[in-house]
Amino acid sequence: MDAGEPMLALLRLGEGSFGGTTMIRRIWHFGFLLAVPITGFDVAEGSRGYFNSELLSALRSQYPAAPQDAFPNLYSSLVM
Repeated sequence: MDAGEPMLALLRLGEGSFGGTTMIRRIWHFGFLLAVPITGFDVAEGSRGYFNSELLSALRSQYPAAPQDAFPNLYSSLVM
């Protein structure tokens, strides 16, 4: 029995289904699984904000004589 054999046995524990590589892979997959909906939510909120600002801009250009305090009420009834 060599003096380095216990160290090799410890290194082998990190391999395969009992060790760290499987756990790291699972954590990576879990993070990727969470990243997809979070990215989708960010994109949806960004496009929603963009189109809401376009709508408000169109309302202000369509009705320039309307008082500025009328826009929040009209705007809030039109947007989601």
